[in-house]
Amino acid sequence: MTKRQILGMTKLNISEAATVQFPMVRHAAEIGWTPLPPQAAARKRGGEAGLLFRAEIEEALGRFNPWMTADAIRTTVEKLEALPPTIEGNREMLAWLRGGRQGYDETEQLHRPVRLIDFETPGANVFHVSWEWKLKPPARKGNRADVMFVVNGVPVVIVEHKNPKDADAIERGITQLRRYEKETPELMGAAQLFNVTHLLDYWYGVTWNASRRFRARWKERQEERRLRAALYRPLLRLNSDERGRVVEHIFTILLGAGADDDARARLEEVRYGKTARRLRFKHRS
Repeated sequence: MTKRQILGMTKLNISEAATVQFPMVRHAAEIGWTPLPPQAAARKRGGEAGLLFRAEIEEALGRFNPWMTADAIRTTVEKLEALPPTIEGNREMLAWLRGGRQGYDETEQLHRPVRLIDFETPGANVFHVSWEWKLKPPARKGNRADVMFVVNGVPVVIVEHKNPKDADAIERGITQLRRYEKETPELMGAAQLFNVTHLLDYWYGVTWNASRRFRARWKERQEERRLRAALYRPLLRLNSDERGRVVEHIFTILLGAGADDDARARLEEVRYGKTARRLRFKHRS
Protein backbone atom coordinates (compact mmCIF):
# COMPACT_ATOMS: atom_id res chain seq x y z
CA MET A 1 0.00 0.00 0.00
CA THR A 2 1.38 3.39 -0.98
CA LYS A 3 1.73 6.41 1.27
CA ARG A 4 -0.88 8.25 -0.76
CA GLN A 5 -3.35 5.41 -0.29
CA ILE A 6 -2.70 5.37 3.46
CA LEU A 7 -3.19 9.13 3.74
CA GLY A 8 -6.34 8.88 1.68
CA MET A 9 -7.71 6.25 4.04
CA THR A 10 -7.12 8.46 7.07
CA LYS A 11 -9.26 11.19 5.57
CA LEU A 12 -12.17 8.87 4.84
CA ASN A 13 -12.16 6.32 7.63
CA ILE A 14 -10.56 6.55 11.04
CA SER A 15 -9.97 2.87 11.74
CA GLU A 16 -7.42 0.48 13.20
CA ALA A 17 -5.90 -0.22 9.79
CA ALA A 18 -5.71 3.36 8.57
CA THR A 19 -4.41 5.03 11.73
CA VAL A 20 -2.14 2.39 13.22
CA GLN A 21 -1.65 -0.81 11.23
CA PHE A 22 -0.43 0.50 7.88
CA PRO A 23 1.78 3.27 9.32
CA MET A 24 3.44 0.68 11.58
CA VAL A 25 4.14 -1.63 8.64
CA ARG A 26 5.51 1.29 6.63
CA HIS A 27 7.85 2.32 9.44
CA ALA A 28 9.06 -1.26 9.76
CA ALA A 29 9.81 -1.35 6.04
CA GLU A 30 11.75 1.90 6.28
CA ILE A 31 14.22 0.40 8.78
CA GLY A 32 14.77 -2.90 7.03
CA TRP A 33 11.83 -5.24 7.66
CA THR A 34 10.39 -6.82 4.50
CA PRO A 35 6.59 -6.34 4.26
CA LEU A 36 4.79 -9.56 3.43
CA PRO A 37 1.11 -9.42 2.40
CA PRO A 38 -1.25 -11.84 4.18
CA GLN A 39 -1.58 -14.19 1.22
CA ALA A 40 2.19 -14.45 0.77
CA ALA A 41 2.69 -15.07 4.50
CA ALA A 42 0.05 -17.82 4.45
CA ARG A 43 1.84 -19.53 1.56
CA LYS A 44 5.13 -19.45 3.45
CA ARG A 45 3.34 -21.00 6.44
CA GLY A 46 1.92 -23.77 4.28
CA GLY A 47 -1.60 -22.49 4.76
CA GLU A 48 -3.62 -20.82 7.51
CA ALA A 49 -3.08 -23.73 9.89
CA GLY A 50 0.69 -23.19 9.90
CA LEU A 51 2.71 -20.82 12.08
CA LEU A 52 6.34 -20.97 10.90
CA PHE A 53 8.08 -20.08 7.64
CA ARG A 54 9.73 -23.47 7.19
CA ALA A 55 11.96 -22.51 4.23
CA GLU A 56 13.35 -19.46 6.06
CA ILE A 57 14.09 -21.52 9.19
CA GLU A 58 15.88 -24.20 7.20
CA GLU A 59 17.95 -21.60 5.38
CA ALA A 60 18.91 -19.86 8.63
CA LEU A 61 19.89 -23.11 10.32
CA GLY A 62 22.09 -24.08 7.39
CA ARG A 63 23.74 -20.65 7.23
CA PHE A 64 24.42 -20.27 10.95
CA ASN A 65 25.25 -23.94 11.62
CA PRO A 66 27.31 -25.23 8.68
CA TRP A 67 28.03 -28.44 10.58
CA MET A 68 24.35 -29.47 10.44
CA THR A 69 23.34 -32.01 7.81
CA ALA A 70 20.14 -31.72 5.77
CA ASP A 71 18.57 -34.43 7.92
CA ALA A 72 19.55 -32.61 11.12
CA ILE A 73 18.06 -29.37 9.82
CA ARG A 74 14.84 -31.09 8.85
CA THR A 75 14.61 -32.78 12.24
CA THR A 76 15.14 -29.48 14.04
CA VAL A 77 12.39 -27.77 12.08
CA GLU A 78 10.05 -30.65 12.86
CA LYS A 79 10.83 -30.21 16.56
CA LEU A 80 9.93 -26.53 16.35
CA GLU A 81 6.70 -27.28 14.52
CA ALA A 82 5.77 -29.89 17.13
CA LEU A 83 6.11 -27.57 20.13
CA PRO A 84 2.78 -27.44 22.00
CA PRO A 85 0.80 -24.17 21.94
CA THR A 86 1.21 -23.68 25.68
CA ILE A 87 3.33 -21.52 27.93
CA GLU A 88 5.72 -24.46 28.25
CA GLY A 89 6.00 -24.72 24.48
CA ASN A 90 6.49 -20.97 24.25
CA ARG A 91 9.33 -21.20 26.78
CA GLU A 92 10.94 -23.96 24.73
CA MET A 93 10.74 -21.80 21.60
CA LEU A 94 12.48 -19.01 23.50
CA ALA A 95 15.28 -21.42 24.38
CA TRP A 96 15.74 -22.24 20.68
CA LEU A 97 15.72 -18.55 19.74
CA ARG A 98 18.39 -17.80 22.33
CA GLY A 99 20.64 -20.63 21.14
CA GLY A 100 20.01 -22.66 24.26
CA ARG A 101 19.41 -25.99 22.51
CA GLN A 102 21.98 -28.33 20.97
CA GLY A 103 22.39 -30.58 17.96
CA TYR A 104 24.83 -33.38 17.19
CA ASP A 105 27.81 -32.71 14.91
CA GLU A 106 28.35 -36.05 13.18
CA THR A 107 31.74 -35.04 11.78
CA GLU A 108 33.27 -33.90 15.07
CA GLN A 109 31.25 -36.41 17.12
CA LEU A 110 30.06 -33.85 19.67
CA HIS A 111 27.07 -31.67 20.57
CA ARG A 112 27.00 -28.03 19.51
CA PRO A 113 24.63 -25.14 20.32
CA VAL A 114 22.16 -24.55 17.51
CA ARG A 115 21.91 -20.93 16.36
CA LEU A 116 18.60 -19.80 14.95
CA ILE A 117 19.30 -16.04 15.19
CA ASP A 118 22.63 -14.30 14.69
CA PHE A 119 22.72 -11.69 17.45
CA GLU A 120 26.33 -10.71 16.70
CA THR A 121 25.66 -9.83 13.05
CA PRO A 122 22.07 -8.55 12.91
CA GLY A 123 22.18 -7.94 9.17
CA ALA A 124 22.64 -11.67 8.60
CA ASN A 125 19.07 -12.32 9.75
CA VAL A 126 15.91 -12.17 7.65
CA PHE A 127 13.22 -9.80 8.92
CA HIS A 128 9.58 -9.97 7.79
CA VAL A 129 6.52 -8.03 8.91
CA SER A 130 3.03 -9.14 7.92
CA TRP A 131 -0.49 -8.08 8.77
CA GLU A 132 -3.94 -9.66 9.02
CA TRP A 133 -2.17 -12.85 10.15
CA LYS A 134 -4.98 -15.42 10.22
CA LEU A 135 -4.40 -18.78 11.88
CA LYS A 136 -7.09 -21.47 11.61
CA PRO A 137 -6.30 -24.82 13.26
CA PRO A 138 -8.13 -27.86 11.88
CA ALA A 139 -11.64 -28.28 13.30
CA ARG A 140 -11.30 -25.34 15.71
CA LYS A 141 -11.96 -21.64 15.81
CA GLY A 142 -9.40 -19.43 14.12
CA ASN A 143 -8.31 -15.87 14.93
CA ARG A 144 -6.39 -13.10 13.23
CA ALA A 145 -3.58 -10.93 14.57
CA ASP A 146 -3.27 -7.39 13.25
CA VAL A 147 0.52 -7.43 12.73
CA MET A 148 3.18 -10.09 13.21
CA PHE A 149 6.95 -9.57 13.22
CA VAL A 150 8.94 -12.59 12.03
CA VAL A 151 12.70 -13.23 12.32
CA ASN A 152 14.27 -16.03 10.29
CA GLY A 153 10.87 -17.62 9.82
CA VAL A 154 9.79 -17.53 13.48
CA PRO A 155 7.06 -15.12 14.69
CA VAL A 156 8.53 -13.18 17.60
CA VAL A 157 6.07 -10.33 18.28
CA ILE A 158 2.32 -10.03 17.91
CA VAL A 159 0.69 -6.58 17.73
CA GLU A 160 -2.93 -5.65 18.28
CA HIS A 161 -4.25 -2.31 17.03
CA LYS A 162 -7.47 -0.78 18.26
CA ASN A 163 -9.61 2.02 16.95
CA PRO A 164 -8.53 5.36 18.49
CA LYS A 165 -12.17 6.43 18.74
CA ASP A 166 -12.73 3.92 21.55
CA ALA A 167 -11.92 5.18 25.05
CA ASP A 168 -11.19 1.66 26.32
CA ALA A 169 -9.13 0.67 23.27
CA ILE A 170 -6.08 -0.61 25.16
CA GLU A 171 -8.14 -2.79 27.51
CA ARG A 172 -10.01 -4.21 24.55
CA GLY A 173 -6.72 -5.09 22.88
CA ILE A 174 -5.51 -6.92 26.00
CA THR A 175 -8.82 -8.76 26.25
CA GLN A 176 -8.43 -9.83 22.64
CA LEU A 177 -4.97 -11.28 23.32
CA ARG A 178 -6.39 -13.25 26.24
CA ARG A 179 -9.09 -14.57 23.94
CA TYR A 180 -6.43 -15.76 21.50
CA GLU A 181 -4.81 -17.76 24.29
CA LYS A 182 -8.10 -19.54 24.99
CA GLU A 183 -9.53 -19.94 21.49
CA THR A 184 -6.46 -20.19 19.25
CA PRO A 185 -3.36 -20.74 21.41
CA GLU A 186 -1.37 -21.67 18.29
CA LEU A 187 -1.43 -17.99 17.37
CA MET A 188 0.61 -17.27 20.52
CA GLY A 189 2.80 -20.36 20.31
CA ALA A 190 6.04 -18.72 19.17
CA ALA A 191 5.68 -14.97 19.80
CA GLN A 192 7.55 -13.76 22.88
CA LEU A 193 6.17 -10.22 23.15
CA PHE A 194 2.83 -8.52 22.59
CA ASN A 195 2.09 -4.90 21.83
CA VAL A 196 -1.25 -3.10 22.04
CA THR A 197 -1.63 0.37 20.60
CA HIS A 198 -4.00 2.93 19.13
CA LEU A 199 -3.55 6.56 18.12
CA LEU A 200 -1.76 7.92 21.18
CA ASP A 201 -1.01 5.12 23.60
CA TYR A 202 1.27 2.09 23.48
CA TRP A 203 1.60 -0.86 25.88
CA TYR A 204 3.70 -4.00 25.75
CA GLY A 205 4.44 -7.16 27.70
CA VAL A 206 5.30 -10.83 27.45
CA THR A 207 2.90 -13.26 25.79
CA TRP A 208 0.99 -15.74 27.95
CA ASN A 209 0.96 -13.23 30.81
CA ALA A 210 -1.18 -10.23 29.93
CA SER A 211 -2.22 -9.30 33.48
CA ARG A 212 -2.11 -5.60 34.22
CA ARG A 213 0.85 -5.66 36.60
CA PHE A 214 3.03 -7.29 33.92
CA ARG A 215 2.19 -4.70 31.27
CA ALA A 216 4.15 -1.51 30.72
CA ARG A 217 3.56 1.69 28.82
CA TRP A 218 6.29 2.51 26.36
CA LYS A 219 8.72 5.01 27.85
CA GLU A 220 8.08 8.42 26.38
CA ARG A 221 10.11 11.55 25.97
CA GLN A 222 8.74 14.70 27.56
CA GLU A 223 7.42 16.12 24.29
CA GLU A 224 5.67 12.84 23.57
CA ARG A 225 3.92 12.90 26.93
CA ARG A 226 2.78 16.47 26.28
CA LEU A 227 1.44 15.52 22.86
CA ARG A 228 -0.49 12.55 24.24
CA ALA A 229 -1.93 14.63 27.10
CA ALA A 230 -2.96 17.44 24.75
CA LEU A 231 -4.63 15.22 22.16
CA TYR A 232 -5.84 12.13 23.99
CA ARG A 233 -7.07 13.04 27.47
CA PRO A 234 -9.63 15.63 26.30
CA LEU A 235 -11.09 12.98 23.98
CA LEU A 236 -12.10 10.84 26.96
CA ARG A 237 -14.69 13.45 27.95
CA LEU A 238 -16.54 12.98 24.66
CA ASN A 239 -18.91 10.24 23.59
CA SER A 240 -17.90 7.82 20.84
CA ASP A 241 -19.42 9.79 17.95
CA GLU A 242 -17.93 13.09 19.10
CA ARG A 243 -14.56 11.46 19.67
CA GLY A 244 -14.64 9.97 16.17
CA ARG A 245 -15.28 13.36 14.57
CA VAL A 246 -12.46 14.99 16.52
CA VAL A 247 -9.98 12.23 15.69
CA GLU A 248 -10.92 12.42 12.01
CA HIS A 249 -10.44 16.17 12.07
CA ILE A 250 -7.00 15.81 13.70
CA PHE A 251 -5.87 13.35 11.07
CA THR A 252 -7.27 15.41 8.23
CA ILE A 253 -5.20 18.36 9.40
CA LEU A 254 -2.01 16.67 10.56
CA LEU A 255 -1.83 13.75 8.13
CA GLY A 256 -3.59 15.32 5.16
CA ALA A 257 -2.00 15.72 1.75
CA GLY A 258 -1.34 19.39 2.39
CA ALA A 259 0.50 18.88 5.68
CA ASP A 260 4.20 19.47 5.96
CA ASP A 261 6.10 16.21 5.40
CA ASP A 262 8.36 16.70 8.42
CA ALA A 263 5.44 17.46 10.73
CA ARG A 264 3.47 14.50 9.44
CA ALA A 265 6.42 12.15 9.84
CA ARG A 266 7.06 13.42 13.36
CA LEU A 267 3.46 12.76 14.45
CA GLU A 268 3.58 9.22 13.05
CA GLU A 269 6.99 8.59 14.60
CA VAL A 270 5.69 9.51 18.05
CA ARG A 271 3.55 6.43 18.18
CA TYR A 272 3.86 4.14 15.18
CA GLY A 273 7.58 3.73 14.68
CA LYS A 274 8.38 2.35 18.11
CA THR A 275 7.71 -1.36 17.63
CA ALA A 276 9.78 -1.60 14.49
CA ARG A 277 12.70 0.28 16.07
CA ARG A 278 12.56 -1.91 19.16
CA LEU A 279 12.56 -5.18 17.22
CA ARG A 280 15.07 -4.53 14.48
CA PHE A 281 18.01 -6.05 16.45
CA LYS A 282 20.04 -2.97 15.40
CA HIS A 283 19.43 -4.08 11.82
CA ARG A 284 21.19 -1.07 10.35
CA SER A 285 24.43 -1.66 12.22
